[in-house]
Parts: sequence; C-alpha cells; structure tokens
Amino acid sequence: MKVERRMHLGYKEFIDAQAKGYTKMPELFGKWQYIYTEGDKKISLVRLKDCFNKNWYWEIAVFKKDGSIDGESIARFRSKKDAEKKIEELLK
Repeated sequence: MKVERRMHLGYKEFIDAQAKGYTKMPELFGKWQYIYTEGDKKISLVRLKDCFNKNWYWEIAVFKKDGSIDGESIARFRSKKDAEKKIEELLK
C-alpha cells in the first residue's frame, strides 16, 4: 500500500484567507489529505470539523476508476487509526 500526503486545498484556502486578514473564517479542514493506493484502488482520508458541534472527525472516500468519488463509499471515523483500519480492509 502506498500513501501520499498533500496539503488539503480547503486548509490552504483557510491559511490564505488568514494571511489576507479574514480572521473570522473558521478552520474546517485538517492540514493534510492522505491518498492510499493499492493497484488501481485509491482512497482519500481527510480530517474535518463538524461546523455544528465543533468536533473533529476523519472521513474516507473511495475513488471510482474515472477519478470521481463514489458517494456511497464515504464514511466517518472518530480516529485516524479506525479510518486506516477500514482503508486497509477496502484495499485488499
């Protein structure tokens, strides 16, 4: 299994807005997006904040072969460890 770590685009927008003086913009994305691949299977893992109760959670999404997200595959987890366990199962 290969893991790629890249800055989440939503986090980058948050940082850019802060630098421009928009200090009231809430942080809703973790800094990193992880892409897990095995063969032709690809899964994204990101850390997100629930804007209603301000709790952080981890979300996975499976990519289809055409590069789009399979909406039915999206799942949320309380910990990165739990999310990665599910990712390992899905990539087998």
